[in-house]
Order: sequence, then structure tokens, then C-alpha cells
Amino acid sequence: SPDGRTVAAGWADGSRRLWSVTTGTLVAESLHEAHPIQSLWHGGATVRSLCKEGCLRSWTPERDDHALIEIHVTAAAFGDRVTALATQETLVVQVGGESWIADEYFESPIRRLALSPDGLLLAAAGALRPVRLFDLSGRRALTELDRLFWPTALHFTPDGRLLVTQSA
Repeated sequence: SPDGRTVAAGWADGSRRLWSVTTGTLVAESLHEAHPIQSLWHGGATVRSLCKEGCLRSWTPERDDHALIEIHVTAAAFGDRVTALATQETLVVQVGGESWIADEYFESPIRRLALSPDGLLLAAAGALRPVRLFDLSGRRALTELDRLFWPTALHFTPDGRLLVTQSA
């Protein structure tokens, strides 16, 4: 969580759990998803998860409130003010209250997204294309990273200066 008091985890059985960092005890648990969790974001009051089948769910543990977004999502990245979703070859980004679509950059389904810690850069990897970096404040593609085909994971370092990739 942003305040460092709780940590969230998603499991292969589709459950999500929230623990206290100080005591190590289970604070909340959600068993509403039937598919394995692919990615998870804990932004304080809300936990968002993307299952491997492409379903996106928002969970508010305090109220045990669940919302399922009925779209097929191939990748997702979340930040404090940023939501990025990929549906096949289309990338939809919302920064603050403004949204934009980047659909001219991908010829194959987008499989991985990573958001820099400051929320200014987004890395996106398609199934058949190299990784692209986007400037979110300028709403534009910055560059295409050569020789980074078919990454299975994308992550920015905590300081946001490096993008770490893994390929199969």
C-alpha cells in the first residue's frame, strides 16, 4: 500500500489477500475470482487485479465490495493517477481524468505493461513487436527498444531509471 502498512498478494487459485506489514496477520481475503491472478495493484483503499483470463476486478477490502469490469484485457498497469489497459492491439491510458488511445503502434496483442514509479513512463510489449516506451504526460511514443522481443515480464526499477525485462 502507499502508506506501507499493508501488502497485497494474488494467488493461482484466484484469491487475493491483504496482510499487515507490522504484525504479519491476515487483514482481509477475497475469494471472488475463479481464475489465476496475473497482476495486482494495491493503491490504499482499493485493490485491483487482472486474472489470466483477462477479467479485471476492483476490490475494496473495508466494505468487501467487488466490481468486475466486463472487458477482455490482455495486460494492465495501475498507478496512483494512471490506469493503462490493453485489449488486444489497443492501448487505453487514463492519466488523472483524461484518457487517450494508442492503437497505431501494435500489430499483435499487447501482452505486458509496466508503469514507472513516478507514473510518467509506460512500457508496453506486444506478442510480435519489441517493447515501446510511452511518455504519458506528452501522450506519445518515445522509442522502440530493439532486440526485446516476446518479454514475459517488464518492470521498472524503484528509482525509475531502468526497465528490467525477461524473455522466455
